[in-house]
Amino acid sequence: MYVEPTPTVVETLKKAIKLITKEEFLAKTKTTEKELEEYIKGEKWIPLDVISIACKINRQHGKKPSTLGEAIKNAVVLVKPPTEKKKEKTEMIKEAEKVENEIRIEEREKQKDIIEQRKKLFKTILLRSTILLTLMAPFIILGYMIGKIYSEAHANLGIVIGIIAWLFTIITYTLLATPKNLRQGFYK
Repeated sequence: MYVEPTPTVVETLKKAIKLITKEEFLAKTKTTEKELEEYIKGEKWIPLDVISIACKINRQHGKKPSTLGEAIKNAVVLVKPPTEKKKEKTEMIKEAEKVENEIRIEEREKQKDIIEQRKKLFKTILLRSTILLTLMAPFIILGYMIGKIYSEAHANLGIVIGIIAWLFTIITYTLLATPKNLRQGFYK
């Protein structure tokens, strides 16, 4: 556990260092001189065991704060120092971003597939429509010409027969041009 370097905590360390030599304090706490300087300056969160050792030294010499409760009063205590938490958070954020990017890539690929399918469908529908519309004129003209051979009244009837033949062609072509599974579902 780590303790926020409040003035009381730093004072506890300074008193303990004054009571014994700095080298002896470093040996008891198993810290480096650089770390100790950072603790005293308040740049780094202090391990709870270092404060506990400082309190024991103060207690042995009759100085206060001599208990851990007095030393860390009103100080924030964390399981891990904030820098390590930040590293973990950044790693978690990076991991989440990586997963999010993978999901985005998959969605883009799916969208591309959908767009390709729509393009193919549009081209197919456009081709079918063009074919059926171009077939309309010959059916009407053919019906008119065959009907005109008999009489003018039959010419109008020939146009109607041409339109009916054209509609029959549309229906037949639509049913035959659909995929097999769609036709099977259509007849069920």
